[in-house]
Amino acid sequence: MIAEFIVGFIYGLIIALLGALKDTRYENFNIIKFIRSPLITAIWAVILGYALPGLPLYIIGLSAIALERITVEIYKGIRSLEGKYKPGKFDYPMNEYAWYELTRFVPVLLLLYGALLLVPKHIGLLSPS
Repeated sequence: MIAEFIVGFIYGLIIALLGALKDTRYENFNIIKFIRSPLITAIWAVILGYALPGLPLYIIGLSAIALERITVEIYKGIRSLEGKYKPGKFDYPMNEYAWYELTRFVPVLLLLYGALLLVPKHIGLLSPS
């Protein structure tokens, strides 16, 4: 379970970095929001590792990312329905060059997504099966 936690935390950290890269232009950095992704991803990775013991760690990590995103977006949706949450990025006035500005980060995003597939192998956490 420790290997699943480590892989989940690393994958979640990459997702948190991507989210910070995307959102910090529009809203202030918040350490609680930043650390939420690695922790929830690690928890889901441990649950998946326990429920599906023969699954390779990179599959557990990628699946944990999907479950983390679902969990967080449902949580944010419930909070927004209660009127307690509105992301600051929706208050930012978009201009005609906003999409172009975001595309400058595509090489960085591709590099980080590629790291998602390589991390378990290079730190020796891939299952031998």
